[in-house]
Amino acid sequence: MRSKASSRRSDKPATCSAEHAATSGVALSQLYQQQVLQHNRHPVGFRAALPHTAGWYQTRAINPLCGDEIELAAHLQPCQTAIDQPALLLSELVFCGDSCAICTASASMLCAQMPGQSARQAAPLAQQFIDFVHQRSPLSDQRLQPLSVFAQLQQLPNRKSCAILPWQALQDVLAAVNKSEHQ
Repeated sequence: MRSKASSRRSDKPATCSAEHAATSGVALSQLYQQQVLQHNRHPVGFRAALPHTAGWYQTRAINPLCGDEIELAAHLQPCQTAIDQPALLLSELVFCGDSCAICTASASMLCAQMPGQSARQAAPLAQQFIDFVHQRSPLSDQRLQPLSVFAQLQQLPNRKSCAILPWQALQDVLAAVNKSEHQ
């Protein structure tokens, strides 16, 4: 089953394409368009409904500027770190909802890039992506390099909130995990 993103907002990728062609280099613009369209058409981690079983944490996020609404769920499982410290590992991330192509692509890339990270590793990575989109810092971590295509959004301030919404949802999930660990 497909998300409503591609049917409800089919005009957004075309609008974004015109904006990008006018504001950026053709090669990077085309790469951005290809990545966003590919992840919008075939989103990694998209589900019609989220799991409600043990080990899953979830949150809902809304972008009032665009109308995006997504739910993100993370499956965490215990693991041991290299120094034998107990940790929680993000084993799977999934999402559902109704969102534009940029938000859907960003959620898809989050679901593709973040599994295998500990909850402690994931929090600064999410913040690094958010800071990158807001032009506060570069993507210095190699694990986030596939997300560099979102540099195009630095030219489109109204679309930044679409890209960061899934990452803010991840931060909310990680905050809930952290809170439950300390109770």
